Amino acid sequence: MIDPLGRTLLFRGIDPTDDSRESWWFTPGGGVEDGEELIEAAAREILEETGLRVEEFGPVVLHRRTVFDFTGSAYDSHETTFLLELDEPLTISTGRHSPLEQSAILEHRWMAADEIRALAEPYYPDCLADLLERIVAIGPPPEPWFELDGRR
Repeated sequence: MIDPLGRTLLFRGIDPTDDSRESWWFTPGGGVEDGEELIEAAAREILEETGLRVEEFGPVVLHRRTVFDFTGSAYDSHETTFLLELDEPLTISTGRHSPLEQSAILEHRWMAADEIRALAEPYYPDCLADLLERIVAIGPPPEPWFELDGRR
């Protein structure tokens, strides 16, 4: 999701079951429900997390695979990131956040690539600042980037 100013939306979250972990920044998204197509899941997650109804996405710009723990469960995540370019700035609505999202998401912020690189906390995907910078400068990559636990 990129706004007309070349910024992307990030959420800062925590694991509400583990006080020892620091917060981190991440892009909107989530899981695919049974019987749901990937593009349907993307549209549903954007609606739930931002309030925006999306009719059409741009190309896939990133595939990411990562393994992580959250709320006491281990996840082996295969992620697909679609480009979504906004025609106007978006005011985020968090009214559809689940109880877990309400307890795990601390804030949200629109950030440019240089602001992402300057964050004190980690952000995911690790290549986000580079990918955002590339899309803003010359457009989406001809083939999706691939990231495996922070390595491209």
